Amino acid sequence: MLAEALGALAVASGLVWPVVRGRRLLLGIQAVSSLLWASHYAAIGPEAYTGAVMCTLVVIQALTASFRPARWAGAIFWLTIPVMLAFVAATWAGPQSAGAAFGLLVSALGRWETNPIRMRLLFILCIAGWSSHNMIVGSLFALTSDTLTVLTNSIGIYRERRAGASVRDALRPIYRAVRGLTLRPSPVKVTPA
Repeated sequence: MLAEALGALAVASGLVWPVVRGRRLLLGIQAVSSLLWASHYAAIGPEAYTGAVMCTLVVIQALTASFRPARWAGAIFWLTIPVMLAFVAATWAGPQSAGAAFGLLVSALGRWETNPIRMRLLFILCIAGWSSHNMIVGSLFALTSDTLTVLTNSIGIYRERRAGASVRDALRPIYRAVRGLTLRPSPVKVTPA
């Protein structure tokens, strides 16, 4: 009963953050929503403890990311990643733990992102991990929230595009980074013997 009540509150709060325009306000609402999700997962039981811890780390990330570019904020924000790895190991419950970790990692990239379209695309991508976690732990509220997150962030991208932003321009740095990671054979130097 408690898990369901917390899940319903978390879904309600999750309807708000994806459609607000200000980054700091978005991250503040996301922190409140994540605190509700952490409580929801903890109430489900041990199979969802990794999700509860990941959502608690989201609160720290959201609050510190709202103070970007302050150096202290960046240090605290990125320290949550090794902490995440430690807690995933400590609370490991199977594939749902991997899903929650993937969801946190990708959403962390979104939270630190300043381009609104890239941020929203990363939030959509993180749902791949969270929805696998949520299916395994049996949280219908969280699955509802996953669907709403994809929908509301898609609406947010549409609004950004209507205001003149370009998805292509938003993805260009990612394309360049990935292209730079491709393995290219090194030229072989032949020296005369």
